[in-house]
Amino acid sequence: MKHLLLEKLRAVMFLCLLTFSFTSFSQTLLWSDEFNGSQLDESIWTYALGDGCAEGICGWGNQELQTYTNNNTSIVNGKLVITARRENVDGKEFTSARLLTKDKVSVKYGRIEASIKLPDMNNGLWPAFWMLGDGNRWPYTGEIDIMEA
Repeated sequence: MKHLLLEKLRAVMFLCLLTFSFTSFSQTLLWSDEFNGSQLDESIWTYALGDGCAEGICGWGNQELQTYTNNNTSIVNGKLVITARRENVDGKEFTSARLLTKDKVSVKYGRIEASIKLPDMNNGLWPAFWMLGDGNRWPYTGEIDIMEA
């Protein structure tokens, strides 16, 4: 009984220490993009183009039905707008946009946040906001899903 109580106390202390260390790092905003310009800032963002086949993961590894272009984004009133369209490009019936900060922005510790308005998803849309490791070789480096609907 005494051993079990001691183990629980150690676990609680560890969680408190872990929470404190994450809290101290998480209060610092390290980077943001407020989309203040009239077009996407390509010194920060890179378009992932195509259907993933060029990277050896056709359908981007999860059987996506669209191809990504650089014609499906706009900046409207300080907001990034990504528009999915029903149009045939490269044998795919839909187009959308996929944006990366690969080799341009990297965060080890800090707060990551976004203000995202989701579309009507009754038409099969699957918006997501996620992070990859610096290696950007999904699925080998894993991912952190911040929002996936």
